[in-house]
Amino acid sequence: MSHRTVDTCYSLEDFDLIEKIDAHVHINSMNPAFIQQSRADNFKLLSINVDTAEFPPIEEQMAISESLLKANPGHFAFVSTFQMHGWDANDWHERTIKYLDKTFSRGAIAVKIWKNIGMEYRDENGKMVMIDDAKFDPIFQYIIQKKVPILGHLGEPKDCWLPLEDISIKYIRDYFQTHPQYHMYLHPEFPSYDEQIAARDRMLANFREMSFNAVHMASLEWNIDEVARFLDTFSNTVVDLSARLMYLQYQSSHDRKKVREFFLKYQDRILYGTDIIQDADIAAKATFIFGLPDDDRDSMKLMIDDIYRINPDIVSFGCYTPIPGTPSFKKDQQFISIKDLSYYTVNYTVCNTLKMPQNEIEAFLDVEWLSFWKSSTHRGRLRHISNPNSLRIFNAYYDFIDEQ
Repeated sequence: MSHRTVDTCYSLEDFDLIEKIDAHVHINSMNPAFIQQSRADNFKLLSINVDTAEFPPIEEQMAISESLLKANPGHFAFVSTFQMHGWDANDWHERTIKYLDKTFSRGAIAVKIWKNIGMEYRDENGKMVMIDDAKFDPIFQYIIQKKVPILGHLGEPKDCWLPLEDISIKYIRDYFQTHPQYHMYLHPEFPSYDEQIAARDRMLANFREMSFNAVHMASLEWNIDEVARFLDTFSNTVVDLSARLMYLQYQSSHDRKKVREFFLKYQDRILYGTDIIQDADIAAKATFIFGLPDDDRDSMKLMIDDIYRINPDIVSFGCYTPIPGTPSFKKDQQFISIKDLSYYTVNYTVCNTLKMPQNEIEAFLDVEWLSFWKSSTHRGRLRHISNPNSLRIFNAYYDFIDEQ
């Protein structure tokens, strides 16, 4: 039996010498610190634009990416994306193709599709838009013709459909505790895990020639046998490990040999990624809370006056949803989708506004979740909000702010 010596293996001393790629980061800032550190660590970076309200508008993301590409040739690359806003318009696909063409001319090397497709965006009839919808076909045909890969974050970890106490991975449990809008256990009316995966696979079956990176281990992180089946079924696909390494660690603790053989077999189709997010530069931010039981319009105006007096760079308003036991909760509890107090936070709604009539939404304004950044950039994000009732709430809130 032959034995490997330490000299034939990589060691910590080799870290800086080995060229590495982080194929999944989100750099939304011109601050050079992260890129400088990646250079020192011998990492090349692939930064991914995403159509989410938690990031700057996609045009701003692309402008940042284009500037970083020019400043870091050979070290930095970026992935563009497209908006779902305007989906119901007849010319949506034409405008989307035109925008993607512009991103390619400015240096984008791939296109990202995100979980807002299948988990967030509804058409004008209230139907959830899934990735195998035929309206995407011209977009995919155009991208394939351009020989550009697609990165897809479709669905979520299977744990997303479990109650918090049954999610074994702390990072995943913490994410869904702070993002209940994506915690599908709380939303049984949304497509199931199997429906999400099936829609993705139907799309890939229809476009066998598509070069597809199924990020986050293809949302099959719970079983590497399933990941292997996916890779065997769709020969033009790869997966990345971003934000899912803990699932590999768990499976390796039970069967290290099996996980090792998986990596050896598919070593050319597994990409390393971290999902690190670098947001905007440091700024003065003030956070204020509305919606407590004794709040009224006068107290809200006093708070807004204080905000203008302080004049921070960024302002956010958090409005508590009605707490169980309060008069507001008793009045509107039929619209509240979360009853577990452990989910109540300042930042995320727990109300199902799709089921609320307009007059109730207007009455609910002081206790519904609202978030506002005092900048034209953030106000521009209104167009990303797919829920028409939420959009009305935001617009009404801005109108109130402007009146002060």
